[in-house]
Amino acid sequence: MSNSVIKYLKSLSQSKYRQMYNNFVVEGNKMLDMILNQNEFEIECIAYRKSNIEIEDKLQSLGCPIYAFDNKQMSQISLLKSPSDVFIVLKKQEFKLSTHANKIFYLDGIQDPGNVGTIVRIADWFGIDTLIRNQETADFYHPKVIQASMGSFLNVKLINDDENIDFSTTYNIYGADMTGVEIENVTFEEKSMIVLGSEGHGISKKMNQVIQTFISIKGSKKRMAESLNVANAAAIIAYKMSN
Repeated sequence: MSNSVIKYLKSLSQSKYRQMYNNFVVEGNKMLDMILNQNEFEIECIAYRKSNIEIEDKLQSLGCPIYAFDNKQMSQISLLKSPSDVFIVLKKQEFKLSTHANKIFYLDGIQDPGNVGTIVRIADWFGIDTLIRNQETADFYHPKVIQASMGSFLNVKLINDDENIDFSTTYNIYGADMTGVEIENVTFEEKSMIVLGSEGHGISKKMNQVIQTFISIKGSKKRMAESLNVANAAAIIAYKMSN
């Protein structure tokens, strides 16, 4: 039984199996506490290091399968360089765009999962409760996205753009671009969507067609950098939107 469970848990490092089983992985003691205090995501199963009595006590009342593994087994399933004491499998949640969502980030072709996870964390910090991604953007449930979000994925609605979302009549749509209006001169409307493109390719043709206003973040005249990291740009924009 343990070998089949380990094989299954190890498979979740690959996108095709996360899609097949419709779930994803979260690791760490702190993350366990956060997950036990939320209601959005269903826990499918948990594996923990059996030498950790504290975690064992927390799991006693849960109704999901729980596996006690030794150090070697935890190393086999962990997606981290230094395996944590707990490995949690959550069911994905299919969120829909709510009419109550006022501030939105649209991620347009951002392929680096570290950047995507950081933007999730930024959105949570500044009260932007909805993120939408297109198919060219890193999967919201990629392990590196989840790790970089530091638990903020639990407090932000993560939506996949299935091309049926019609937001053009509801939101004022802004695009982050180096040639746009300087952000200090922009007043964001109550219903605002910010399109963030990839650093290498910029905003896609599809999204360019719906953007109403392009905004930019002014840099030093002496700068050597060609562009600002997309997650850093997201933080500046989110701060401006929240003030």
